[in-house]
Amino acid sequence: MTESKEGKLKRVAESMLNLIFMHGTDAVTPTRLARSAGVSRSWIYKYLGGSQASLLDFSVAHFGEMFAEVNVPLDTSSPAAYIAAQKESFGRLIDATDSFPGVIAIFYQFRGRKHRLGNRIDEIAAKHLSREAKEIGTVYRLPAPRAAQLSASLTIYRLGTAHAWAMGALKSAYTRDALIQEYERICRALLG
Repeated sequence: MTESKEGKLKRVAESMLNLIFMHGTDAVTPTRLARSAGVSRSWIYKYLGGSQASLLDFSVAHFGEMFAEVNVPLDTSSPAAYIAAQKESFGRLIDATDSFPGVIAIFYQFRGRKHRLGNRIDEIAAKHLSREAKEIGTVYRLPAPRAAQLSASLTIYRLGTAHAWAMGALKSAYTRDALIQEYERICRALLG
């Protein structure tokens, strides 16, 4: 049975993550990526392009969507529905962190750096913060600056917690579900 294009793309994204995590962005070449992912170099060129920029863009888009859920609006019908959606989203972040712990490390390594990868990470982070701030402003009827502060605070907590989870620092003290319950308490304390 032939593997689907989506399956190969996922495998390529995972291989690219490992290359960046282990060897840095200079290791990202079509040849090395094809070898690492077990696909042909011509397949890489056909579906992702041959430049390092196109390969990095693909990887950031793949993992950025997974981790930041930029295009996944949360339920803003009521404060209770929003908190429940925040919890679900945080649970998916922890699950993704378990599956791909290197993503959070790469985020912190490149965030804010004037580099192709850093610039793309910053774009995704800004989209996420903007979307979340609008949601918070809508649900809690807050002015934009206050909603942006709350979004930034929640994001700092989420990413810091995901990083500590990925590094194993929290796994002896919390179960996944307890960590999510703690996040709910933080949301309620910050958002009301």
